Amino acid sequence: MASRWARRGFLASTNAASGTASRNTGFRSPRRRSARARRTTDRPTPTRADRTPPPDVVNANRKIPAMKRLMIQAVAAFCLALPLSAGAARADDDADARVLITRLVEDARGAYGGQTLEPAERVARLKGLIERYGDMGVFADEVLGRYWNRASQSDRTIFLQLLPQYLSDCWSSETQGVPASLRVDLAGSERDGDALVVHSLATVPDDTIALDWRVVRAADGHPVIADVAVDGGSVLLTIRSDFQSFLRGNSGHFDALLTALQMKLAAVRKDG
Repeated sequence: MASRWARRGFLASTNAASGTASRNTGFRSPRRRSARARRTTDRPTPTRADRTPPPDVVNANRKIPAMKRLMIQAVAAFCLALPLSAGAARADDDADARVLITRLVEDARGAYGGQTLEPAERVARLKGLIERYGDMGVFADEVLGRYWNRASQSDRTIFLQLLPQYLSDCWSSETQGVPASLRVDLAGSERDGDALVVHSLATVPDDTIALDWRVVRAADGHPVIADVAVDGGSVLLTIRSDFQSFLRGNSGHFDALLTALQMKLAAVRKDG
């Protein structure tokens, strides 16, 4: 069963090229979710004229109450930026995971909590955090999968230039209004294969949000946040579904994705 966020629209994204909807439900059923992610449907091959920008992962959230939407986007941005290179000394898995999560929350609160920032400053701060902590190459491989492996070196280079700006431009407006009183209380944890899932509650004025952090060990042994589920809905899998659905609907043409990202960036800057 899809999470309540999926039913309310956050995790349901429509592929504009095919008219199909894709959903994911977080960490609870990894095998079933993987099968669903691999499922394909028959669809006509679109022409280049049919290609449209990828699903709008920001505007699709307008039905969600404002504070929850702000929290979701802030968590998404920092979760996707931090996990790929934030190292720590190897010790107890649970202790290391909690240190890593606490660091992420402190960075998010320090950058935006209780501050009124101009749009350009919000973009600059988020882009700086993504570039400081993130590894866009690893992120691209995780999100795009086989499409990344098939991309030419020149297309990869362009994508890696566009991606940090895309994330920061599209999500920066959602960080406005994050309160200084933001608090994340860590609770219990449990094993899920090679991962440790740490449960927590994020508290903001008049609202509480369940966050489940999926922490694994990188090849060199340091802990990394592989994903975060917001009230049961996986952030990383949502983005992966959106991008891969767009590529499937455009016959895997990587240049179509690059054009779509450029169009999205131009539209965001025009509206901003």
